[in-house]
Amino acid sequence: MKHKKWMIPLCAVLVLFLLVGGSVLYMTSRSMGISAGRYLMAGGNPMLIMDGSPIRMSVRTDADGLFDNLSDGDRILVLHDGIAESYPGQTGVYAVIKLQDGTVGDVSYDVRAVLNRLGWKTEVNLILPESMPEDFSFALRWGVYGISSYDSRSGKLVKTGDATRPQDYITEYTLPADQLERIYSYIRAMDVNTYPAEYNPNKDLASCPPMTLILTVRAGGAERTVKAEDISLSYTSDNDKGQTFLSTCQAISQILTDSEEWKALPDYEFLYD
Repeated sequence: MKHKKWMIPLCAVLVLFLLVGGSVLYMTSRSMGISAGRYLMAGGNPMLIMDGSPIRMSVRTDADGLFDNLSDGDRILVLHDGIAESYPGQTGVYAVIKLQDGTVGDVSYDVRAVLNRLGWKTEVNLILPESMPEDFSFALRWGVYGISSYDSRSGKLVKTGDATRPQDYITEYTLPADQLERIYSYIRAMDVNTYPAEYNPNKDLASCPPMTLILTVRAGGAERTVKAEDISLSYTSDNDKGQTFLSTCQAISQILTDSEEWKALPDYEFLYD
């Protein structure tokens, strides 16, 4: 009887060993593997982000909805084919197990930036990390009639386009690093993703002449623009969201107009009542 009692668990172990060994041999013969990483949808394709590298996943089974219950940033375990050496890498997937909830912020900003620049667009929203990324830039158009503008990517600063010789009102200006970081903090606090592409901070107000404010923000290969055109000539709004937008644009324009480069440009040729 004692021998029989030992035989049952021993047989179970042997069976388990054979199953595991057989599975390993099968996977090895087919160059299959098991990997863990973060899930990311990019360019309409599911990706496994592993060790900072994106791998495009395609379904290799008849199972429907293999990725349906996953969200950007979730940590997953994947049974897959060998990985093709390309950018992004490619592999066929047989099974996916979700290990942990995540957010898009759990995926490396650098990985998302490269994918966006290569056309593998990731998040719809513009992601602005706490520290200003190296590829951050912005553009602002503001004012009345002969609109003023600045683009930090090109360094082009325009005082007005309404002049006999508009070229006299254009100069090159590179924002000092501390000023650029200050503007970045303003824009990040504003949360540009919460604003529509066409926006009016004072829907019930109008003025003659009207004012234009167009703010464009770029980072990580993504870009978002908020256009407030033909709005009331005022930097005061009766709602918090509108006030944040107006105050952000005003603060940026103030930094630009306080620069020596701006002050060196000629006085306005035309003035309006």
